Amino acid sequence: MVIDEDSVKSQLKHELVEILKNMKERAKVATDVGWSIRFPESSDIVIFIDECIANFDGDEKRILWEIELLFAPTGTFQELSMANGWAQDYITIANKVDNIVKELKATINK
Repeated sequence: MVIDEDSVKSQLKHELVEILKNMKERAKVATDVGWSIRFPESSDIVIFIDECIANFDGDEKRILWEIELLFAPTGTFQELSMANGWAQDYITIANKVDNIVKELKATINK
């Protein structure tokens, strides 16, 4: 069986974008972002997520790096989840993102 790497990469990117959209919706209703220096308002997180999605195809390496930072331990999304009552969901989401980013990086570095 031949694996079409472009199809796999496209599917991974689609999954990651869907996760980012989900995080954007969660950020829209976030009430506690006072801990963030980078994103002083939840709307700033929403704008940044939109920028990541819009620029993903043109700057994959940088966007993947930004996503890793957002999902890193004590990163923006973990802090957002803890401050707004969905920390358990975050763990599941972050693990999935880690796996997707790892796979995407492998396709980029070939």
